Amino acid sequence: MKGILLIMPLLAGCYTLLLAQQPFFRPHPFERISTQSAQTFSQDSKGFLWIAADSKLYRYDGSSFQLYDVDVSQAISVIFQDGDLFYLGLVDGTVVRGHPYNSWNELNVPKGSRVTGMVMDGEDHLWISTYGGGIILYEEDESTQFMEEDGLLDNQIYTISIDSRGQIWAASDAGCNIISWQGDQVNIESLSRFDGLRDEIVYQLEPSGEGMWIGFQSAGLSHFSNDTERIDFSTLSWPYGEILSLCAIGPGRVWAGTLDAGIVEVDLEEEDMGQIFVEEGNPGPVSVIDIDRNENVWLLTGTHGIWSTFPRVRTLRHTEGDVQALLRDQQGQTWVGTQNGLYNLIEGKLIPFQKVRANVLSLYEDDNHFLWIGTFGRGLICLSPDRNQQFLIDEKDGLANGSILSITGKGNQLWLGTLGGVSEVRINSPKPSKKSLSFQNYDRSSGIDADFIYRAYRDREGVMWFGTDGKGVVKLDEQSVVNLLEEEILPIKTVYSFAERGTELWMAAPGDGLYKFAGEIHRKYGLEDGLTSLSVSGIAVDLTRLVFAVHDEGIDILDPDRGLVAYLGYNEGLDNFNPPLGAVYSDSSGLWFGGQDVIVHYQSGASESLNYPQVVFDDIRVLDRPIKAAENRFRHLNNFITFHLASNWLSNPTDVTYRYMLDGYDLDWKSTGDQIISYSRLSPGSYSMKVEAQLKGRPVAASRTEYRFTILRPVWQRDWFVGLAALVLVGLFYLYKKRIENNISREAKIQRERIESQYEVLKAQINPHFLFNSFNTLANLVDEDSELAIEYIEKLSDYYRSIIQLRDQKVISLKQEIELIDDYTYLLKKRFGDNITIRNQLNGVDGFVPPLTIQMLVENAVKHNVISKRKPLTIEIFSDGEELVVENNYQPKLTIQESTNFGLQSIKNRYELLSKRTIDVIQTDKIFKVKIPIIRKLIK
Repeated sequence: MKGILLIMPLLAGCYTLLLAQQPFFRPHPFERISTQSAQTFSQDSKGFLWIAADSKLYRYDGSSFQLYDVDVSQAISVIFQDGDLFYLGLVDGTVVRGHPYNSWNELNVPKGSRVTGMVMDGEDHLWISTYGGGIILYEEDESTQFMEEDGLLDNQIYTISIDSRGQIWAASDAGCNIISWQGDQVNIESLSRFDGLRDEIVYQLEPSGEGMWIGFQSAGLSHFSNDTERIDFSTLSWPYGEILSLCAIGPGRVWAGTLDAGIVEVDLEEEDMGQIFVEEGNPGPVSVIDIDRNENVWLLTGTHGIWSTFPRVRTLRHTEGDVQALLRDQQGQTWVGTQNGLYNLIEGKLIPFQKVRANVLSLYEDDNHFLWIGTFGRGLICLSPDRNQQFLIDEKDGLANGSILSITGKGNQLWLGTLGGVSEVRINSPKPSKKSLSFQNYDRSSGIDADFIYRAYRDREGVMWFGTDGKGVVKLDEQSVVNLLEEEILPIKTVYSFAERGTELWMAAPGDGLYKFAGEIHRKYGLEDGLTSLSVSGIAVDLTRLVFAVHDEGIDILDPDRGLVAYLGYNEGLDNFNPPLGAVYSDSSGLWFGGQDVIVHYQSGASESLNYPQVVFDDIRVLDRPIKAAENRFRHLNNFITFHLASNWLSNPTDVTYRYMLDGYDLDWKSTGDQIISYSRLSPGSYSMKVEAQLKGRPVAASRTEYRFTILRPVWQRDWFVGLAALVLVGLFYLYKKRIENNISREAKIQRERIESQYEVLKAQINPHFLFNSFNTLANLVDEDSELAIEYIEKLSDYYRSIIQLRDQKVISLKQEIELIDDYTYLLKKRFGDNITIRNQLNGVDGFVPPLTIQMLVENAVKHNVISKRKPLTIEIFSDGEELVVENNYQPKLTIQESTNFGLQSIKNRYELLSKRTIDVIQTDKIFKVKIPIIRKLIK
């Protein structure tokens, strides 16, 4: 392949702060596996790590190794996976295909040469590299072998790879071959020293987003650009020896595993490289490097076994005290403020800056490159751009206090948060001096009712925010001071740190978690939202809009848009972190955090995917039989199902638990630390098994996985069977119906005639009963008052005429019954005068009752109770829900009159026949009450 050599010089040993800090490596000790026998590993689609050791295959879930029988006689040299399908290459050239859970079959490929690599192209063609047998193309159980005579530079192929354009790359002792094709035409091009390679012996290849990394035996690294089709980068000096492995860990960054120097990291943007030690002082060979879907990097070393790390997080341990302030100035110099003084970070070491000897709390660089240093008790130090001159400002010069916890500013203006309020400093000259500064202090008299100002923060709009100790958040805008706590806008009392995310202002509230504030709307984030700790001492937002909360146990990373929280802690070397207040700094390379004797650098990427556990179904069994992924319909007797769960959180699986719900069976979510969940005797129906990972007991919603399945109904419950049975039953039922139809009709007719006969008898009894009682009343009136008796006879005849008109009806309306009661009340008042009171409260009540029901109850009350001036009788008629109530004061006559017991019994019988409902009779020492149901429908 033709190309113009373009070499970017990269000098070994030129360290920046990036490579001065080291990632934290966590060992994963082998069980039953010889370190020297381990050859390679790969991560499968479920997140498990597979390790080949001699002729055995092991699966690692982050805590234990499990042996799987492959049944091969030669050592495994390559593991390649295509989805759930495994391909194993052996040292004798054999390639087998299958799955560790099932069986294997051998592919029809030429043997005799060690398999060194495998890739799958976009047409599902398998490309196999061998050491001695060139390259083999396998498709549809047929293979094609490419050798030197076909255009390869050499038959000894060390590895094979595929770039972003789908081209196949092969590394050999004579350079690289690049294979492409159109249809059935295969094109083989070469890339050698003549095209810019620094060494002809190429050991390793690693795809980058822009091209291909090329690792040599002795000349280090080169990078080939797909855009320019040429080498655009090479190392000019490489003292680290053979490259055994390569892994791209980000745009423009690659890790090279070497034979004797451990890992060497190359960063194109920083134009830098340097060593990374798995174990300090003992680099050792690194034969395999790979990165998983959570961006953890895994290493296979010949002497130390398997290690993992999260390369975004780098730490620098030191002995110069807690880091309280961090700043990388515009000249690229990194400044570190500690309890013991001010330091420069140079080649991984903290070098004391002798000109400043103080307890440094805060750092700030202005637009003219002057460095402002806030101290504890000594005031504010200004350091010139050449860092050779300085002057000190303290309380005598106008500062509110000599302990300066934070500094911010813009242009010629500085804002200081101190232990005695806020100081505004005006710089009235391009070259600051004591005389060129003016001060304005804000304290209680200025509207800021607080002494301790933990953080002074200037937002993008120029508004000043102050975090106080116990007095809330103070906002200063156009010289107006607003206390958000006093104005009941924001309930926070103490704030250690601020950060902006778009139009949102985020705040770290110790003991309370995080607050998001936008306009006058706020939202609190606490443990229930996934935070690990509420004791947040610092907060920052990176370029990808993630929110970082710093606390004693590590760093929480919050993605507010998706509601996800990741955690950086002891797995990243942040145990005993204990960060000081607000020791956070951000620049284009990422975020910097100060802690107890440690500096932490988090390298942000162009795009961010949070590192959190995913849950998978490792195995699903029905009646203890493994099922295939596509199998989801089972017979009704196969209703005992077991789910084996797993998480790809390999770095620390002990932090992961699960919550699950079988939709269609469980009513709510359940939590468990077990990885096996069983359900027995499931009824026929459709189900959905939903599982989420929980990190430290808190659900990670984005990790949810789901498996839908159906338990089929037995044959006799199937629709076609039910339909056929229904037709047979319909026929039988038709015959049966014809047979009994006449009997049912006859019985119904007999029953109807019997009920009507009983009802007619009752109706016939009403008239004689009424006349009997009326004549008794009339007889008494004749003896007492003959004129009243005549009037009573006239009214009685009118009243009886109405009764004759209504008596043949089964029920009458309440309105008609009330009219009868009103006429009857008139007759009673003529007889008893004011000694009887009948209160009718049924006006407006709708419904029906049997004729003369209420009249009988009133009549019985008159008949059986004393009615006199000393003992007047009061009868109440009212409704109570679905019942009518007739109630009177109970004052029985001394001489009990002979009773026919007809009235109440008649009412009971009529209600039983008409509505199957009963009446309720209540008697106490003071009242006599009868409740009768209201009939809502007219009965004809």
